[in-house]
Amino acid sequence: MKEETAVSSSLVAIASVTHTPFVTPHTVTPTPSSTPTKQPTVTPSPIPTYTPTFTPTPTPTPTLIPTPTVSFWDTYSAKVIGDEVLYPLQVVNQIGGRVNQVIVVDTIAYVAVGPRILALDVSQPETPVTLGQTDILPGIVQCMEVDRHFLYVFVKESSGYWAIDVSQPDNLLILGFVPLEQPNCIWQENGRFYTSMLDENNQSYLLHLDMTNPLEPIVLAQIPVPSSDYLLTNDSRLITATDAPEKTTTVQIMNIADPENPQLERTFLIPANGSIGIAEVHNNYLYFFGYWDLFVIDLAAPDDADFINATGIEFAFTWHTTIDGDWLYGGSTFCDVDSCGASVSTLNIANPQAFTEPLGLGIGHYVEDIFAVNDLLYVATGERLAIIHRSENGELEEIGRWENTGTLDWLGVHNNTLFTLNPLPRRLQALSLVDPIRPHLQSQYDAYVDEATIGDGDLFTTGWFTGLHRLHLDDFNWQETAVYDGRVESGGELTPDRSYLYALFDYTLAVFDITDPTQLKPIVGDRDNYEWGNDYQLAIDHNTLYVLSADGVRILDVTNPATPIEISVWRDEDSPHDQYDLTARNGYFYLLEPLCQRYKECGIALLRRIDATDPTNPVLVDSLEIPDTVSALTWYGDKLVLLADDLSFVDVSDPKKMVLLGQFPTPGIASELSTYGDYLYIADGDGGVLILQANR
Repeated sequence: MKEETAVSSSLVAIASVTHTPFVTPHTVTPTPSSTPTKQPTVTPSPIPTYTPTFTPTPTPTPTLIPTPTVSFWDTYSAKVIGDEVLYPLQVVNQIGGRVNQVIVVDTIAYVAVGPRILALDVSQPETPVTLGQTDILPGIVQCMEVDRHFLYVFVKESSGYWAIDVSQPDNLLILGFVPLEQPNCIWQENGRFYTSMLDENNQSYLLHLDMTNPLEPIVLAQIPVPSSDYLLTNDSRLITATDAPEKTTTVQIMNIADPENPQLERTFLIPANGSIGIAEVHNNYLYFFGYWDLFVIDLAAPDDADFINATGIEFAFTWHTTIDGDWLYGGSTFCDVDSCGASVSTLNIANPQAFTEPLGLGIGHYVEDIFAVNDLLYVATGERLAIIHRSENGELEEIGRWENTGTLDWLGVHNNTLFTLNPLPRRLQALSLVDPIRPHLQSQYDAYVDEATIGDGDLFTTGWFTGLHRLHLDDFNWQETAVYDGRVESGGELTPDRSYLYALFDYTLAVFDITDPTQLKPIVGDRDNYEWGNDYQLAIDHNTLYVLSADGVRILDVTNPATPIEISVWRDEDSPHDQYDLTARNGYFYLLEPLCQRYKECGIALLRRIDATDPTNPVLVDSLEIPDTVSALTWYGDKLVLLADDLSFVDVSDPKKMVLLGQFPTPGIASELSTYGDYLYIADGDGGVLILQANR
């Protein structure tokens, strides 16, 4: 089933390119972004006790094959940002990212990993081998389709697709960019290629494409469809599902063998709301999900009253389906308030009149995509490609895996080690920076971690019902040297400062003396009961602690950290917006807020600078609009950096006037920055780690 994305009625515009790697596109693409998919939530519940584990890697090897990226990305970034405001950086490498798409052709699996496509040799499914990868694409891969020796790849927020030559899996070449007036995926069915669009009246259309030349698509026909929930069959039928009143779904079947003259064959109602909708068609039976239940519809039955079968088989939270032979596969993801769980299942559909219960297998936290062929199911799980074998009776067993970093929302550098955090499956990784351009994995540590920081040479972590943990890495071995297990439901912000660690537990302040690596006892904020406050962010500047709260910014004297003294509270009476982050330096603190309400995307953010050199009387001295959806602040030397779709660098040397020096695009959404020598390491969300170097 294909989910439609809005595209315009102006069909296709073509970029002029040549068949050489990394050709500069002739049409500027909007700056890409990566917006996490919202997941269903339920009432919070305590998390069961979790025992941390670590996985040593005695012989570190690079996770990916590095590919030179300078020429392509530098040219792209100059076009997107503009030469005058492009901050002088260059991309030297990118590693990891979210594993979110997979297509298998013969013995080659093409896997979308963050902003790249990788080719894996899966001739031995137990041990997949990386053959090659593309250069960095300008965004997180959203969807892809393969045809002969070409891949058509769409990245998030792109206005067209990238054509990639995959004739040599060890040398994947980006041929060029083909712009479309509006974005959408391309897919094929029964040898035909399609995309979709909406006109100015929100009428949906299916476009039949001639892709003989991958760089010059031709629209052959434009077919109106009544819904964005539809399925193309291999016998040239188009099946659409539209929610109707009283919890019913209208299904229409059209014959599009002649795309220029589609014929309506049948219309009928299914007695369930199509919360998921059409899944697949096999042997003239339509498989349909409504309210998580599986319906089977005999498309050959002459009477509408006879052909709908509510099986009673539950496929809860099934977002991905596919059929291989006589087996229907489903991929499910369910998210609670603080975690997600995923599984795959299989159902024998050889006899639609006599189903047995489906068999399932837990697969981790997410199912992003599935692809089935020859009794094997390939599952993109976010942090890995899982290869699963189906037995004759339908039992599933994971027989091979290809692992990656997954999404990264934090990183930090200590000595010559880069630490990263994947929010799910809550995995810490340690990568050696002996070669700073090509970090390689030393070891990893799985624990219930939401926040991490580096202080006094060790890692400190906290999370949901986990208190505070101190970890020490010795070569390949992780040692948990101390634990604070007070009454903490939500562990939040961690801010180290010399021998002390400031933390927010359930939005209240706690302070730890961390000079003894074997002890974690608060000197402020010890908790015997669950207590909730309204503090959200912390920033430390010498002996002054700034606390962003619901009431404003509290300014505390922490000359003696055991007895913080509140000096004043800065309130912005004029701002109706929620501040997202704050930082402080040299007697000033900086507040970041979007120019819209929280949880809405904004094209502009507002940076405020407050003079707190007299902490009893803080004064707003400057404001600066940043043309980006910014969510975090950090420092690069003496420059203030705003993290989002782009990196925005601000000069704050003039006490009265902040200046935006320039911006630099990233494929994902940046959330953290750390430096090592001349290199900048960016936690780029679904884009993994982006490694930059300043131009000299």
